[in-house]
Amino acid sequence: MAGWRQTVPRAELLAVIRALETTSGDGTYVVDASYVYKGAQHGPQHKYRSNADLWAQYWQAVHSRVGELRLVKVKSHQDRSAVGPGFPLEFWFANDQADKLAEKAAQEAGPPFSLVGQVQEADKLAWRVQKHLVAVALEVAKNAKDFYGTTLKGDVHARAVAKAKAKAQATPQLLRESEHKIFRNSKGWKCAVCLDQVGVRALEEFSTSLCPGRPFLIDISHRIENFRGLWFCRLCGAQGVEKFVRLAKKCDRRLSKDGVATLKAIDNGELPKGVKCWPDSQRALPRV
Repeated sequence: MAGWRQTVPRAELLAVIRALETTSGDGTYVVDASYVYKGAQHGPQHKYRSNADLWAQYWQAVHSRVGELRLVKVKSHQDRSAVGPGFPLEFWFANDQADKLAEKAAQEAGPPFSLVGQVQEADKLAWRVQKHLVAVALEVAKNAKDFYGTTLKGDVHARAVAKAKAKAQATPQLLRESEHKIFRNSKGWKCAVCLDQVGVRALEEFSTSLCPGRPFLIDISHRIENFRGLWFCRLCGAQGVEKFVRLAKKCDRRLSKDGVATLKAIDNGELPKGVKCWPDSQRALPRV
């Protein structure tokens, strides 16, 4: 049988497939494998969990046949005297002969007796090696604290608490020394100037990075300024607070009518069109 999966169910099913492929017309196929008999009752639309490749071949062979096909189940390795009344003796005989041929083929295909003895000796040696490795593993487990440090639940928890405490104590200094104006939100840490956001565990790396002094989403082609928390471009008049549409695109360096009105309003200290209140009056800059 081809393939690395050499199992009894596959062999039984493959035998039926070969019988279907090498015969024609009406046929009665006698099997003693419950796996094959019950599996065939599911029908061709069933999604087989095991040996799906062979079941596909089985139904392909069935559909390619012309004639009536019948699958009959018999008990395996049954003595003739145990055959019930009304059960066709030819079915029993065919299955009995198949069992004898299979047993004979298995004996002929088996390794020589001398090789069997060598395999048995190798198994004994492998078992002794396994027992030795188990003993070594148990000894290491008993002295794990000396080898690797304690792994007790309480000690692990204590180390985790100490690590978290040290990290918490270092946080204020990281925030003070950072170029970013960092504050904590529900997603982690955020800079109130460049609006960059990182996770809770990335504070140390984030705090030591350079702050561009402007929201990172704004394209560098803009000549950006800030007035009372409102970011705007002196060249095109685009403006935004935290969501940037025009500012995220390359500056076209052309003042539209709305752009002129925006710059004029800001220069006069007035709210530009579309801005309901100054961002710095809506919410205070988060404390660091």
